[in-house]
Amino acid sequence: ERGYPIVRIEGGYKAFRNYLLKEMEQMEGRFTPVLLGGRTGSGKTLLIHKLQNSLDLEGIARHRGSAFGRHITPQPTQVDFEDRLAFALLQKIDQGYQNLILEDEGKNVGRVYIPAKLSDYIAQGGLVILETPLHERVEITFDEYVTKAQKEYESYYHEAGQQRWAEDMLNSIDRIQRRLGGKRHKEIRKLFENAFQAQQRHNDFQLHKLWIEPLLRDYYDPMYDYQLLKRENRILFRGDKEAVLAYLQTMG
Repeated sequence: ERGYPIVRIEGGYKAFRNYLLKEMEQMEGRFTPVLLGGRTGSGKTLLIHKLQNSLDLEGIARHRGSAFGRHITPQPTQVDFEDRLAFALLQKIDQGYQNLILEDEGKNVGRVYIPAKLSDYIAQGGLVILETPLHERVEITFDEYVTKAQKEYESYYHEAGQQRWAEDMLNSIDRIQRRLGGKRHKEIRKLFENAFQAQQRHNDFQLHKLWIEPLLRDYYDPMYDYQLLKRENRILFRGDKEAVLAYLQTMG
């Protein structure tokens, strides 16, 4: 039975890091990358966690990979991210997996980035597209960015948690103002403010879905569809979550 790689290295942390960097430079050909894509909120991370031969880049980077993806706890430094990424890759390779499923993230996950040589190799992987209806994507996004995110803020800021969450969300909306356009930005900001007021006054969270839907449909979807159009020739498979999971489970 395979376990994690056991390596005896003299020279302490510096020698260990040099070993990891050298190994990461030599990843090409040691596994075949398969990229799980899909529109924002499709449930890609949820599906990644159901596969043994997968690597959760967002988890390693402690970031959800979008303008709204910051967690309370800071991201690792670039050095720590590279160390964790290299070690995670070595674990999977040592377990005998030939295909590694990774979310289609690009070169950056938040403010950390995948080293160029490894990123270029991963980018050559075939694409598997998870297709999820908009109403389900709204629910997934609501659960991740509202329900779970507020609990995270409350555990850190206690009674000020919800207010701090709202401030950070509004800042995120403002950061994409130029791409949204002035009119759409004002509309989504107002929908968010109304939803947060309803939450505060009546403990009603459902109005948050009213700003999530146009944000997905009018901001994230056009950007993703444009990028995917340029890579259509690399699509291996596309389908709903059951079909995609069944397809990926055939890849060892």
